Amino acid sequence: MAEKKTVTSKGAKKPAVKKKPTAKKPLVKKQAAKKTSAAKGKKSAASAKKSGSSSDFYVYELPEVSDITIVSRLLTDFQDIINKNSNKIAVDGSKVVRITTPCVQLLISVGKTAAEENIEYYVQSPSDAMKEVFRDLGLEGELNKWSMDNE
Repeated sequence: MAEKKTVTSKGAKKPAVKKKPTAKKPLVKKQAAKKTSAAKGKKSAASAKKSGSSSDFYVYELPEVSDITIVSRLLTDFQDIINKNSNKIAVDGSKVVRITTPCVQLLISVGKTAAEENIEYYVQSPSDAMKEVFRDLGLEGELNKWSMDNE
């Protein structure tokens, strides 16, 4: 009788192994709003223009590539900020080279949630790429509404 041989292809794909999620560094910078804005380094325009309360003010820096792969992390970060009872949030879009519709949708949603929670919401220094995507989606008015230049 002939002996049965099992042949495996050298190019056969191995089953996918799930990697353990690595803890990613949050993109949130916590700043205390102060009445003296020019003296202590890099302060946002909102803290310079607003005075009064000394509660937390958050500046959230969007990464260069803001696409669907980071939406869940952005959502979690913004939920954390809102749950900490911050009264001001600024999204810094100056480093954005590419932003896709899911991130734009999230930013719109955060803006609406902030309004419902009486949180001041700003977009500071949106990059040209960010402005172009908002314009292409017909949402330029939303971006302009949250611009810190309108203060």
